[in-house]
Amino acid sequence: MGTERCRVYEEDVFQSFTGGAIRPGGLELTDKAIKFCSFPAGSKILDVGCGSGITVEYLCEKYQLDAVGMDPSDVLLASGLKRNPALNLFKGYGENIPYPDQDLDAIITECSLSLMKDTDQVLKEFYRVLKREGMLIITDLYWKAHREKSSSQQIPVDCCINGAFYEEDLKRKLADTGFQVRLWQDHTDLYHSFIAQIIFYCGSMKAFWKEIYRQDEEKGRQIQKMTSKMKLGYFLLIAQKS
Repeated sequence: MGTERCRVYEEDVFQSFTGGAIRPGGLELTDKAIKFCSFPAGSKILDVGCGSGITVEYLCEKYQLDAVGMDPSDVLLASGLKRNPALNLFKGYGENIPYPDQDLDAIITECSLSLMKDTDQVLKEFYRVLKREGMLIITDLYWKAHREKSSSQQIPVDCCINGAFYEEDLKRKLADTGFQVRLWQDHTDLYHSFIAQIIFYCGSMKAFWKEIYRQDEEKGRQIQKMTSKMKLGYFLLIAQKS
């Protein structure tokens, strides 16, 4: 319930200043990644954790890619199809992708991998369905320093912060799965800007969490207190199936 409400609320709150993409930088890093990879028109791309399909729509319209979106949220998928019934969106989970082996040119997962339950299985599925030399694009949160004792406990709700990576751990997981990292960029400035936009819109992070957890204000206060101490960054990573 926490994750679902958070994502739906963010979808509404950030529509005006991110183009509907509920993540730091909006579509800016999407553009960087697609230009780096230089996909030809018609390339098959799956957006895993697509939300309401903002990226899918963007990739189809701007780059003429054959983009499809997959997400576990019925609410967000319905929102996307209401906005654009022509979008190719379906319900699914990263641990079990309903595509045959070596079928996709690329997978993109933006601020979503950290929400998935079994990262190792997800990466195996990514590797399985990608064509030889297929590309994997990830944007997400990561720990810029080892977690302090004060912030070592989990946030009391499923969210991307609990699944944030250490750079070296994620790169090792990718290498163990069979991927070669082609690009790593730190974009923590976009994360800080994102937080500033929340504060501008809501008045404060306290007000933001209070709105999300208005049925449990104590949980909202606890999350706000914990997250204010965390040393988080944001990254763009592009890896290639080797």
